[in-house]
Amino acid sequence: MTRREVLLVTGSVLLALLVAEAAARLTLPRPHRAFGNPVRDVVVARHVADPELGWTLPAGDVTLHHRRVVPDGPVLFDIDYTIRDGHRATSPNLSLSSPAIAVTGCSFTFGFGLQDRDTWPWILQERLPDYRVVNLAVNGYGTDQALLAAEREVARPGSRVQAVVLAFGDFQIDRNSAFQFILMGAYPFSKPLFLPDGAGLRYTGQARFWTPGPLLEHSALLMHAANRFGNVYYHTPKRIVAVEITARLIEESGKRFREKNIPFAIVVLPHNSDRGDRARKDTEVIMDRLHGANIPVLAPDFPRRADGTLDSKRLLLNWDLHPNREYNTLLADQLATFLKSQHLIR
Repeated sequence: MTRREVLLVTGSVLLALLVAEAAARLTLPRPHRAFGNPVRDVVVARHVADPELGWTLPAGDVTLHHRRVVPDGPVLFDIDYTIRDGHRATSPNLSLSSPAIAVTGCSFTFGFGLQDRDTWPWILQERLPDYRVVNLAVNGYGTDQALLAAEREVARPGSRVQAVVLAFGDFQIDRNSAFQFILMGAYPFSKPLFLPDGAGLRYTGQARFWTPGPLLEHSALLMHAANRFGNVYYHTPKRIVAVEITARLIEESGKRFREKNIPFAIVVLPHNSDRGDRARKDTEVIMDRLHGANIPVLAPDFPRRADGTLDSKRLLLNWDLHPNREYNTLLADQLATFLKSQHLIR
């Protein structure tokens, strides 16, 4: 091939790529990218890799300073998270000899953007002084990671866990499916992926967000391809399958806790979109399954507007959809009563 022919072929290929790139930008939605979101990076930087859970909090006793700023905007919060023994603190001073209640979940339970004393596990600790409330929640966790963290805590040598509470929100269903748009928020960490196997579940390994790096992520064509191939590679399930996965995750963990004679309960997290058609239907399916498995479920009674949404000015952070102290107080008060009335604790 002559030099002229090589140049023509090269030019044709480059032109075709440019046309395809332009078409991708004009006709397709914005692809998912791991880089270029400074708000998200603030949170991810506070976690450490874990081969089973994907990511977790640093081990030991540390203070994590978290400052969140809108790009070219105001400071949203500037606070400290107290981490004790690798978990968010629930009291300034607790006896390790006390019987423990392990609460697990995602950022709603961890207390994203809140001081230690304003999280619902801290308030629950105040309501149940005879117990030690252990907050196992980590920002961004799915139901799978939350339950794995609880089972790990129960299996720890010398564990005094007397009951386990999972804080569940229907938004965790997508996280359990490991779509690339979910994994993007966890980058550079992975997360576990479970898929249906007969009547149970099969652990398929750790799923990751696919990215060619910060420079090549500028290509809409390349990132759409990476998003697509990532979902295909991991056999990412559809929403209806993810609902089934979520139900099985809770059922199977419930069986294992029952075998250890550890009471297990669910508290459903109210949120601003939980009355939407999809959220309501999916939650009803899962709750029916849990009632069938004899797993106690608390659906807290929260004040609502006429359209069914939460009173966000009263119950949510003024810059976010996460709970504030009033929300957490309502939840902790009802959960403390529920645990006693169901004889899950003394």
